[in-house]
Amino acid sequence: YEQGSGQTSREHPSMRYYKKLYDEFKAKDEELAMLQVEKKEKEKGRRKSNEVDETSKLLLSFSGDAAISSKYREDVKELELSALSAIDKEMENEEQRFAQKLQTFLQKKRREHRDVKVCCIHHLKGERSEHRTDQESVGRLDSSDSCFQPRHQRSSAETRQ
Repeated sequence: YEQGSGQTSREHPSMRYYKKLYDEFKAKDEELAMLQVEKKEKEKGRRKSNEVDETSKLLLSFSGDAAISSKYREDVKELELSALSAIDKEMENEEQRFAQKLQTFLQKKRREHRDVKVCCIHHLKGERSEHRTDQESVGRLDSSDSCFQPRHQRSSAETRQ
C-alpha cells in the first residue's frame, strides 16, 4: 500500500527506486564504456594493439547492445578460462613440489626414529651400541649416550668422549 497514491501492489515500494537507479547506472556505464572505447582507439598507436583490443572487448562486453555484448563476453570468458587454466596448472605444480618436500621430510624423520629405536633395542638387549665409546655398563640407559642425542649434537658428544 502506498500512502501517497492510495494504491496497493505486490511490489515492494523501494523496488521502483532501485530499478530507476539501476537504469541510470546502466546508462552511465554505457556512456563510459563508449568513451573509453573511443579513447582507446585514439591511443591505439601509442600502446600495444592486443592490449587495446582486450580492453575494448572488455568494455564492449558490458554495452547495452545484446548482440555486441554477447559476442565480446564470449571472448572475455575465453580469456578468463585460459588464465584460470594457467593458474590451476601452477597450483598443481606447487602442490607437487610441496608433496615432494613433505615426503622428504617424513623420510628424514622416519630415519631418525629408526636410529633411536635401534639404539634403544641394543641397550635393552644388553648389546654394545656402535655409538658408545666409553666403558660404562652396556645395559644401563644413559641420556648422555650419543645415540639419545639429536643428530646435530652427536658428533660433538662423540668427540668429547
